[in-house]
Amino acid sequence: MTLTPEQFDLTQKRIVEHQHERYEVDIQLNREIVLNNFIVFPNVLRPEITSGLYFAKYLSGESEIFKNKSVLDMGCGSGIQGVVAGLSGANKIVFSDIAEAAVENTKENVDKFNIKEKSFVIQGDLFREINGQFDIILFNHPFFAESPNKEIPFTIAMYDNGSLIHRFLDEAKDYLNEGGFILMPFFHFAGDVNNPEKQALAHGYSVEVEHEMELNDENIQKGQFSVYRLRPLENQ
Repeated sequence: MTLTPEQFDLTQKRIVEHQHERYEVDIQLNREIVLNNFIVFPNVLRPEITSGLYFAKYLSGESEIFKNKSVLDMGCGSGIQGVVAGLSGANKIVFSDIAEAAVENTKENVDKFNIKEKSFVIQGDLFREINGQFDIILFNHPFFAESPNKEIPFTIAMYDNGSLIHRFLDEAKDYLNEGGFILMPFFHFAGDVNNPEKQALAHGYSVEVEHEMELNDENIQKGQFSVYRLRPLENQ
């Protein structure tokens, strides 16, 4: 895959910004919810300067969907999405990421936000280490159609040539309870290769647009951002 010059320039800028030491940050999700002193490890994307922030904001505004539900936060990174689910009343949250730094980062945030008793943090490639089924699967997947840079570990969360989303969509149905669904965000500037709306239909999912907005944040990104709800057609 080859990025456009504009995509390349943006992602290179982001790569520089995501090279950081361990730090803590207050993340304002809505008027009522602030994640105070949220922990971010080196080699983990900074959640407050990615479009994933707006996924977390959306989830915090739809907190009723998590009440007494089991949730899988796939590709959890710092753990922000699953933490929101846990604080919103989910009764079980499984966090999973292929990167050791992300797993250790998530463990600390799970402990900090007092959801450890109902949380499980696993290191693995997609569903390889996952057991059981879930009511909701969250996946803030890589958006840009390019291969990760092996010398910069966190680029695995930014870049994928298109194979990951297809593996995920093929496998995810087996991990959903009856009536369960997937929530996936997307930043449209990245193109269609990793766009759930474009790819999920061929894998037997219905796609609903849950949320759309135009990002206009100099510190994050500019352009259309969407959140999609995917349901296996056989469960409808």
